[in-house]
Parts: sequence; C-alpha cells; structure tokens
Amino acid sequence: MADLEIYESYQRLLENEQLSTPLAAILALTEMMERSKAGTMFELLNELKNGAEALNRQSSNPIGLNAGCELFIEFITLFPHDAASFSDLKRELIRQGQQYAEQALTYRTRIAELAFDFIKDDSVVSPPFVSLADRMRSTAVCGQDIDPLVLKSGSQNLTHGS
Repeated sequence: MADLEIYESYQRLLENEQLSTPLAAILALTEMMERSKAGTMFELLNELKNGAEALNRQSSNPIGLNAGCELFIEFITLFPHDAASFSDLKRELIRQGQQYAEQALTYRTRIAELAFDFIKDDSVVSPPFVSLADRMRSTAVCGQDIDPLVLKSGSQNLTHGS
C-alpha cells in the first residue's frame, strides 16, 4: 500500500466521528494488512512500520496516531504465531484488529455510564484530549487558554469554565 493510500484510508476513517485518532490508525493499518502481499511476518511488520511512518510524516499532530500505530504493531509482534499458515495468521490478525476497534467503540459509552454517578453538577473537568501543546497553541493563536468544562445535569449541557 502506497504512502498516499494509507493516509487516504486514515483520513476516510477519521470522517467517522465515533473513531478516535488511535482507532483510525489501527483500522488503517488493518486495511493495509488486508491489501498486503507480504509472504512472511518480517515483511508484514516492515510494511506496517513503513505505513505508520508514512502516516506520522503526514500528520500535523501525530501523538494519538503514534499511540494507535505503536499499540497495533506491538500487538502484531506479540500475537502467538501458531497458525497453520501465514495467510491464516494474517486473516486472524486482521480479524483481531477489527474486533479491537469494535470493542473500543463501546468503551466510551461504558466509561460514561460508570462515571455518571461520580461527576456531580457544576463539576469542573479538564478534558484529557487537551494536551499542553494544544493549550499553548490555543494561547498563541487565540490569545486565550482552553477552558475546562463545567458539567451540568444531562450530557448535552456542557459549558466552558472561566
């Protein structure tokens, strides 16, 4: 898969608002595996690493992207290689990548359900997705810091704190 193809695949996946950057990276690498002509595990890992590097080069903020790529490549490396053939192993790795992404999509909802009783009205929450770099960039560009969120009753009632 050419560098442009994996990046286009990644961008297409990001259009789904439910997918986080790391999950889109994992699914892009999974799609890359589906198209791969690699005949050995060594060749497959090299292709995946090259794909991850291509994504990294084209991203303006590669932190989440890197996390997904590294996690998936590490998973591929450590996955038991006891399949009858390499093609069977590759199919199983693809299935595992897709299954991981499907399961991860349910985690956000589950975490919200579990946290619902712990976060009280007027609680101030600093979103974990706002990094120090994002806050500095916001200050430089807009002249103001990114505010934390103040949660009110109901998940739709979020206001910025001051």
